[in-house]
Amino acid sequence: MGLGKTVSACAFLSSLCCEFKINLPCLVLVPLSTMPNWMAEFASWAPHLNVVEYHGSARARSTIRQYEWHEGDATQIGKSKKSHKFNVLLTTYEMVLVDATYLRSVPWEVLIVDEGHRLKNSSSKLFNLLNTFSFQHRVLLTGTPLQNNIGEMYNLLNFLQPASFPSLASFEEKFNELATAEKVEELKKLVAPHMLRRLKKDAMKNIPPKTERMVPVELTSIQAEYYRAMLTKNYQVLRNTGKGGAHQSLLNIVMQLRKVCNHPYLIPGTEPESGSPEFLHEMRIKASAKLALLHSMLKVLHSDGHRVLIFSQMTKLLDILEDYLTLEFGHKAFERVDGSVSVAERQAAITRFNQDKTRFVFLLSTRSCGLGINLATADTVIIYDSDFNPHADIQAMNRAHRIGQSNRLLVYRLVVRASVEERILQLAKKKLMLDQLFVNKSESQKEVEDIIRWGTEELFRNNDEVNGKDNDEASGAKHDVSDIEVKHRRKTGGLGDVYEDKCIGSSTKLIWDENAIMRLLDRSSLPTTVAESTDGDLDNDDMLGTMDSCANFE
Repeated sequence: MGLGKTVSACAFLSSLCCEFKINLPCLVLVPLSTMPNWMAEFASWAPHLNVVEYHGSARARSTIRQYEWHEGDATQIGKSKKSHKFNVLLTTYEMVLVDATYLRSVPWEVLIVDEGHRLKNSSSKLFNLLNTFSFQHRVLLTGTPLQNNIGEMYNLLNFLQPASFPSLASFEEKFNELATAEKVEELKKLVAPHMLRRLKKDAMKNIPPKTERMVPVELTSIQAEYYRAMLTKNYQVLRNTGKGGAHQSLLNIVMQLRKVCNHPYLIPGTEPESGSPEFLHEMRIKASAKLALLHSMLKVLHSDGHRVLIFSQMTKLLDILEDYLTLEFGHKAFERVDGSVSVAERQAAITRFNQDKTRFVFLLSTRSCGLGINLATADTVIIYDSDFNPHADIQAMNRAHRIGQSNRLLVYRLVVRASVEERILQLAKKKLMLDQLFVNKSESQKEVEDIIRWGTEELFRNNDEVNGKDNDEASGAKHDVSDIEVKHRRKTGGLGDVYEDKCIGSSTKLIWDENAIMRLLDRSSLPTTVAESTDGDLDNDDMLGTMDSCANFE
């Protein structure tokens, strides 16, 4: 990620055309948001190739087929049209699905799929449709070839070389249980001829390494109140989880708990309806532990001249942050891009941020802005809420850590301690081992139940100490929801072992005072070269950072 896959693909096609005299055309499938970047790279690295963008309305695509598809005069009816005018047809996954009839008729020399992990599901419409096309060569570009299980790796290999990988069952039977180092090496040798992998430690030796810090926070009193209420409200659903409880219901509960962790105003009816702008602004900050900490961090980062990318999965959370930034720093101090922004507006916002240093913060949605965006002018990334898929967060933070970055990059990942977020990150670390040691499938239903139970014992215990007693239903819910969590915490420890002893007692609280904030933001001890880096980020580019112990405890 950020190592030049696009440039390499352009050079590959240029080499086929100029050195090997192979007649293209080539079909290049990319996310819509990355098309401007692809066109710019083709213009820089393969200007002699005729690259045609194929997207837009049905009428626009029809015009392209009429005037840009074939050599010769498009108005001459009946003339043979065997020669294609373009060398490269650059389009999106969606356009292939819509215009398959036209695209399938072309005798393609090469297929290149950007973000090739989109083909990890062999049952997807795109996977099966592309297999009906004629391609002499197939190339997948991805920074995350393996995300969840060994079957996904097989599907990518099967798409590239179906004759060499004919059976998923036999592949899984052989490699699903990687119990020995010999088995792992056997799989690596099998995959090696089909994969060209570049690491940042090799390709980015002159770029300062990134350092990631996990930043734990405590729920505010209102957040803790709503968190407990969510669990108690869904008591019956949680009680039946071991009896085949509905998976979707559990996921809905997880989403509601994550909203509470991010900001209680994401729950309808929690935001004050009246008050002065100053009062509402202050309450907005104090209601969320994450926003309160972010407020303190941004004041220091702004005064020190740093530039910040803030990623969240929730657009409504971005709305809250936008309101906060407008009142705190002014509407010209930040940019925002999410899935609702057009490609042109997105590119304009990126250009403004990269060229205007007065733009202090860039708000981005994790999934829609994790690809094809170069924001190397920022030196700080804040992951406000982590994704279930850790590779999505890695893609996001690498918007700044890429070729062109000249500053040491600090990544802060905010996480609410003893909550669903803590457990999600633990499972994320487990999933990331797929890139290092191809592991088994995850037990998704059990994982979701585990996520919900995580931290509930401590949460309800703290409530007991405040209120002195429970009503019967709440007491029953408290014990049922938390008993499995207690056993699991003893087995695996909390998020990181940095504060394993400090976070056990019910009176323990994390306090982010001014001195703790300054220690958190201190860059004086950061590594300046790859050789000095100990985080492992440049070696693997996919391991979650370490827990930051700058906060005080009381």
